Amino acid sequence: MDNDTRFPALSGGEVIVGKYRGRERSQLNKAIVIVTNFRLLIRWKATICGCVNRSSYSSIILDSIDRIDET
Repeated sequence: MDNDTRFPALSGGEVIVGKYRGRERSQLNKAIVIVTNFRLLIRWKATICGCVNRSSYSSIILDSIDRIDET
């Protein structure tokens, strides 16, 4: 992992499967998503007033997702 995707330690046997990044057009907000074999880890990073960064983290256990509809 790089400095932009710091998450709490992975649990035993957890392996990173993929890493994805996205940004708003304004470039002020971005999301980094890491998919492991157990969880979906999401980090939202926002730039406030052009110089202050704020981050929040989410974790979703893949077994808790019942259905994904593709459109």
